[in-house]
Amino acid sequence: MHTKPLSEMTKRDVKNIVVYISDSFRYDHIPSFLAEKGLLGKAIAPSTFTASSIPSIFSGLYPKSHRIWGFDSGLKGNSVFTHINNAGYGTSDIFSWPVKAVEAGDGPVALSELDQSKPFLYVMHHMGGHSPYGDTVPPDWQSMEDYFRSFSAQEHRERYAKAITHTVSRFEELIDDLDDAGILDETLVIFTSDHGELLGERGGIWGHGNVITPELVEVPMLFIGPGIPRERQYERLLSGIDIAPTIMSLLKGNVPREMEGVDLWEEVPLERRKVRADLWNQTKYDLIDYAATSLWDDGGGYVQRIGSLSEHTLFTFGAHWYKYDHSHLSRSVSPFKLFRLYRSVAKKRLKYGSPSFSVNTVHSTAPGKFEKKEDENVEPDHDRLRQLGYLQ
Repeated sequence: MHTKPLSEMTKRDVKNIVVYISDSFRYDHIPSFLAEKGLLGKAIAPSTFTASSIPSIFSGLYPKSHRIWGFDSGLKGNSVFTHINNAGYGTSDIFSWPVKAVEAGDGPVALSELDQSKPFLYVMHHMGGHSPYGDTVPPDWQSMEDYFRSFSAQEHRERYAKAITHTVSRFEELIDDLDDAGILDETLVIFTSDHGELLGERGGIWGHGNVITPELVEVPMLFIGPGIPRERQYERLLSGIDIAPTIMSLLKGNVPREMEGVDLWEEVPLERRKVRADLWNQTKYDLIDYAATSLWDDGGGYVQRIGSLSEHTLFTFGAHWYKYDHSHLSRSVSPFKLFRLYRSVAKKRLKYGSPSFSVNTVHSTAPGKFEKKEDENVEPDHDRLRQLGYLQ
């Protein structure tokens, strides 16, 4: 177990940061050959939806604070990209794909195209375990619904495992590229995910962004760098909001006050730390939303529903049984699993695992409602979102 700040582990000056975000990567699906590559910790994703979680990763703020709940709004002037740019790091040195919820400069830049003579931040957002699962996609499917109907539930789980192997292989290629360029020994590499993925658990729920459960919030955070031990476990609980302050501390030397995460470069999270995850899934119907907040420590957590029982009941059956591309998989479950589905989405408060704090703690810190950021809209990539199943 290791609890020292990352800066105390390194043997030489580190001037670059590479962040590899593997989408929809569950903590309990980490291959052993990935865990052996560095210092592995368990993190809680700030949200179970990419559009909220990615802005948290690069702003150091929980979704409740940055108020981005969909792909139609983004971070402008409120992220590490802005701060690093102000410190002399050009936006051309930043690569973020395919998320439009982060303002990331002029577009994709290959690692080989970077000016490696000066410090850089390089972000790669890989499809990871996001549906359509697998390392190859059937050529004849016309929609995400067609894709989900092409395989059985078990086949989808097997394809998810293949997708995880594929994304780890791509990460290994990135490490090799850094090594071939002679800059691996001066680079801190962070492997993480924006959220996990449900594969039919909790009453037959599939996908993400539709509920808060351990399978969706528990994600890996792996550190690789000169002097950082391999095949070891980071002892304290981490959060996706820790990445932004860590980047700022290493590249700029100070962390903006508004950031809510821990600077892992110079600090260590508290023992029995409690971290949050928020979700607000808004539909085009005013009375069919899912909103929840949650609080977690290394033993478990509580999820608290925000909003009325009727909203969450309508969401449960409207979304999981009819709206989603994988709804036919949810409809095929037994009556017992149907009860678990209703419980996972509609119950006011749920306990997972064995958290060290009481339910009153989450109740006293839970917001009464979420607010949406209205002043900084972006135009989402509709074709890309449709391909990933977010749009019909």
